[in-house]
Amino acid sequence: GTKTYTCRELTMTVPSSMRDVSSNRDFADYTFALNSSKVVIFGLQERYDEYPVLEKYDLKEYAEQVILVNDLDCRPISRSTGDYMYFTYLHENDGELYKYLTGVYQTEEGFWVVQIAATLTKYDEAAFFGYLDSVEFE
Repeated sequence: GTKTYTCRELTMTVPSSMRDVSSNRDFADYTFALNSSKVVIFGLQERYDEYPVLEKYDLKEYAEQVILVNDLDCRPISRSTGDYMYFTYLHENDGELYKYLTGVYQTEEGFWVVQIAATLTKYDEAAFFGYLDSVEFE
């Protein structure tokens, strides 16, 4: 099953097994973090009032900056069914390979980056796109 998760003005559908681990030190750099035995979902909000330089970026340029800053070998793609861009990449954590599906959103306040990560055997692209497609802003 699924449940609705809300953080600030962001609302999204997530698996009902997800636990909020936002207060965990490991996720201190993120606005929110959720995990279960299968998947981790974490989000970062960057607001115009905190980072005025962001006001000059459109969604694609911001997504490209995220990729550049994190030294990733990928490019942002427009999601045909949603008002966001996404990219995927592989990254090793504690000796295990994870695949990340990252959605980038623009709001009146700034940008949100929502990342969904799982090991290759637990990576479920259709379900993960469902979670990203469900993201809404109040």
